[in-house]
Amino acid sequence: MLIKSKKCKKVIDIKIPVETLNAAQISEDDPLDIQAEKGRIIISPMENPRGKYKIEDIVKRMPKNYMPVEMDWGKSKGKEAW
Repeated sequence: MLIKSKKCKKVIDIKIPVETLNAAQISEDDPLDIQAEKGRIIISPMENPRGKYKIEDIVKRMPKNYMPVEMDWGKSKGKEAW
């Protein structure tokens, strides 16, 4: 498939057809990883862009009988209202 790139200020825009994005299972606003290797540009969906843990996985590992407790963090240092 032939597409063209266009300059837009300090970046180059590349329009990717929806069919191609669907085939790669990429949706609008998905975080993407872009790499340049051996004269090619590789765009991949990022599985976990913010860190190596997903909150869903952490919650699954919590004991079933877990009960949060209130912690004392000491006296207020600023203008916090409690």
